[in-house]
Amino acid sequence: MSKKAIQQKKKHDQHKSDAQDKKDVAAIKKELDEHPLPDFELQVGEDVTNEILNGDVQVRWCITDDLIDVLNTNNIVDPHILIISTPTRSRGEMSRQLLPVTQLKTFVRCTKAGAVNIHAWIIDGEGGRKNLRRKYMRKVDGNYSTDMIDYSGDAFSLTGSDVAKYTKSEVIIPAGVFGKEPGPKMKKFVNLWHSSKVVDECNYRQRKIIAFTLKWEAMIIFTLISLAFRLIWATILVGAGFRKNVNWSYIPKIFYWDIPDCFQSRYNSWWDNDYIVTLKMKDSNGMSFTRRFVAFIPLVPLVQFVLFVIIFFCSSNWMIADDVILLLNTLMVLTSISIVLDVLVTIFIWGINTSLWDWMSKQFGKFYAMLQLHNGLGIRIVNGIGTLCGIALVGLTMYLFWDKVQYILMFIGLLMVALGVMYGSLLIFYKMFTIDEAHNNINDVRELLCNDCDTAVKQGEPRVQPFPSRQRRIKLLYLETKNKMCKPMQQ
Repeated sequence: MSKKAIQQKKKHDQHKSDAQDKKDVAAIKKELDEHPLPDFELQVGEDVTNEILNGDVQVRWCITDDLIDVLNTNNIVDPHILIISTPTRSRGEMSRQLLPVTQLKTFVRCTKAGAVNIHAWIIDGEGGRKNLRRKYMRKVDGNYSTDMIDYSGDAFSLTGSDVAKYTKSEVIIPAGVFGKEPGPKMKKFVNLWHSSKVVDECNYRQRKIIAFTLKWEAMIIFTLISLAFRLIWATILVGAGFRKNVNWSYIPKIFYWDIPDCFQSRYNSWWDNDYIVTLKMKDSNGMSFTRRFVAFIPLVPLVQFVLFVIIFFCSSNWMIADDVILLLNTLMVLTSISIVLDVLVTIFIWGINTSLWDWMSKQFGKFYAMLQLHNGLGIRIVNGIGTLCGIALVGLTMYLFWDKVQYILMFIGLLMVALGVMYGSLLIFYKMFTIDEAHNNINDVRELLCNDCDTAVKQGEPRVQPFPSRQRRIKLLYLETKNKMCKPMQQ
């Protein structure tokens, strides 16, 4: 083939390729006209591959110039993005976050494998961040106070609210992206005394470190104290006449049965007792009623006897005998006071049902009526005397204990200064940790814009711009590091 023929063939192939490109571009533009790209879009997964390698899924977002114009026209101030992850066709929230829009990236927790919806709303922050968090992040009885998802798993239509834009992304969470579940015995030991579940591998490692450094020593002490407490409480219940409430076989099994399992109520009421002392009495109308002497149960004299025996045998044979004797004498006085109070309460109950009580009540009514004369002059005098006595008491206390009071005032002053310094430090750290209102401007962060080249997007290029390193604050560095080191547990 001649050189001229070769050149003609190359030109023919080039023209054919250009014609095909024009047809492809025309087809893409026609498809975009029929199905335009969204003005608010989420990118879920790794930056390049969109692959999901962790239950804490990376989520990026972008908006178009047209949407920015709409937000500016509607005077949207300090816009935030609210992100919620739920299983498909379910309203059960796995996580919820509220972030400044210009943060550009976060990691959304998914705790179940399978089809997941990631919902996102752009919200007006005109009312202030404190009000935003109170409205969308406050919990009541363990649930968020503001519902965003209906029972079918779709977002509510919030027309007229501070929601400016909504979008959703459907993804599939693989089963192997969650943390490895520990064995049942190790899991029980590590989670012992923790009220909440393990949320991720880092949380499990923290509990494991505590378990193998501090918990086993505390467990021995806890076992001895718990066993002693159960035995003492069982003795008290039996001595108080509630022997049926004690499950003796459960008491030594500290980590298998809880305290409520060891002591279950098998009596109809407190008065349904094995040997409580009662007394039949009559009220002023001649109606009979029963008065029970709670302090006269056999346990009280038993306690008095045990304390007396301890004092008798330890008074001269112990290094701290004086302190022990003082403590036990105090306990004996307290139990004696309980008996005296019980008797006094009985006398009082008997007294209010006699004519003497009625007479005293009438005399008090007359005295109170005298105080109310002359527009309550007597009551004002009594209040004045009480106020003066209170002021005098405070002044006397200040005078007698001024040396101690000034140290207390100095401590309060130093505490207030320390709290002020801590508050200032938290404000500085907060500015480093997140994006404040002044820098949350959608017109300044160009990386927030979606890729405007529609044909390039249709040909496989991502719409979300590469993440700028200058946007990586302490919070994102922490989240990126944690995402590499820990995986959430599947719930």
